[in-house]
Amino acid sequence: MRRLAFVICLQFLSLIGCGRQDEYLQSKDSDLDSVVLDAARSKWTNPREIPVCVMNRGALGHELFNDLMDFVKNEYRTKTGIGFSGWGDCTTAQLGISVIRVQFNLKHNWTSSAAVIAGGGLSMVGMSSRTCGTDCVGGTMRLDIGASGNYPADGSRYSSFIKSRTRATAIHEFGHALGLMHEHERTDVIGCDKGDGSVVSGQHYVYVTDYDANSIMNYCHSGSIMTLSDKDVAGINYLYPVLGTGH
Repeated sequence: MRRLAFVICLQFLSLIGCGRQDEYLQSKDSDLDSVVLDAARSKWTNPREIPVCVMNRGALGHELFNDLMDFVKNEYRTKTGIGFSGWGDCTTAQLGISVIRVQFNLKHNWTSSAAVIAGGGLSMVGMSSRTCGTDCVGGTMRLDIGASGNYPADGSRYSSFIKSRTRATAIHEFGHALGLMHEHERTDVIGCDKGDGSVVSGQHYVYVTDYDANSIMNYCHSGSIMTLSDKDVAGINYLYPVLGTGH
């Protein structure tokens, strides 16, 4: 069986979106996320080249960092045309401008022989220069990873679970950074009770598609999802029509 440990989202003027942690006990089942859009948020002016920098690159192993960077870049580029560029150390100048500043939170114990937790994060919604809170340490996004800054060694029985949940969290949080909101907080949610009671509705929000149970932004998807759904892509196309179609 499996328990879910949820990250509580602190709503700083509703500008922050959060991800979820999954706890692995015996099975490899898990849940995660889908398409609500906040049309009022600032959109990136050049979605083909959105700047990304890392607050604590030196604390990360090369395998983990390159895996997440490549997975995020490839998923968004091939399906939507979104481009994330840079990925170097954040400079002093970047701390005060609109850049996706990623803080990797060295939080989880991935060497445990019992339960292992993977995933969890936080992000500002849309283009922003503001930090997402104390744990973000100046970043606009926080991604929770293992305390060593590395994936577990090859052969660990948790490797597949940890890598899939960490990748899925990264896709989820970068979705927030583009302007997507939580799918499970829509007013027309079907059979999902994974939120904190928040409802995303009103004049500033746009439901681009019908409810999407398989969205990466939905805490109630089937569990094996690590990538954008077709409806997630429709949402991004709505926010950034300049990208056109065919991705």
